[in-house]
Amino acid sequence: MRVSDRQPGAFSKYVGGRLVAWGRAFKLLALVVLGVAGVRAYLAYSRHDHPGALIVGVVGGAVALAMAAVGENLTRSGVSYLRGEKHLARSLGRLVARRRTGSGKQR
Repeated sequence: MRVSDRQPGAFSKYVGGRLVAWGRAFKLLALVVLGVAGVRAYLAYSRHDHPGALIVGVVGGAVALAMAAVGENLTRSGVSYLRGEKHLARSLGRLVARRRTGSGKQR
């Protein structure tokens, strides 16, 4: 990994800080959802409840894992902005270039 020579600007620090905060919030929320889904699945299994209640627990666990992955990605992007490895203008420029050339998703 290459260390950036440039210091991040004020706006990159702002965006990076917000991304890190949102990433941590998503990971914490995912942990809570995973706990609730696990308890619901355990209670449904131990009470011999109908399969619908068990499915809710399993789907909740899958959603929690997806939220944890999103939170990890947000945190990683935020840290890159805070270290000066990513620059907001460059990231937005790539996004605009993809949209104008049509190399993004086809509708």
